[in-house]
Amino acid sequence: MSKELEAWLSKLSLEQYAPAFRANAIDIAVLADLTDIDLIELGVTPLGHRKRLLSAIENLRQSRFKATPNTRGQAERRQVGRAQKIAEHTGEFAHLAQVFRLRGSIEAADRSSNMRAARAFYERAIEFARPRGLRPLVAQCLAGMAEAWHVEGDVVTAADYKAQAQLVFDELKVLSSPSL
Repeated sequence: MSKELEAWLSKLSLEQYAPAFRANAIDIAVLADLTDIDLIELGVTPLGHRKRLLSAIENLRQSRFKATPNTRGQAERRQVGRAQKIAEHTGEFAHLAQVFRLRGSIEAADRSSNMRAARAFYERAIEFARPRGLRPLVAQCLAGMAEAWHVEGDVVTAADYKAQAQLVFDELKVLSSPSL
């Protein structure tokens, strides 16, 4: 557990929970994902202490999302990674297609990320979506692919994916994609 987290608990006058946080490998990144049930499992049983922690965690989330896009992207990656595991475990392939689209969008939004990763996730989403008739999802992925190619400077390939996306949106009688 970091000194930053220990200081945070101390500031809340809840430093007695530091050993439980340390024993459970709770750090600042994990902290923002804690729920009331998680706090009970950590031994934070008094309702007042849980409410104080949950309020402070919400404030941390708010400030963390404003802090840096990369931090936000890491949290999103963890959450979508959990969704992916659940979809894979349950065999929910339509959900898995959506998870891959989300992963592509997260990678594409992080301009420090390699756009190849974004494209690979979009391609996986299309592989799962097409056979299941999830055409709106396919169109969104094609639009995402267009954006990823555009960011990399390949305007010809970007235009091709944009045209493919628009074709699907037209077939669906959608005027245009928000991203097109």
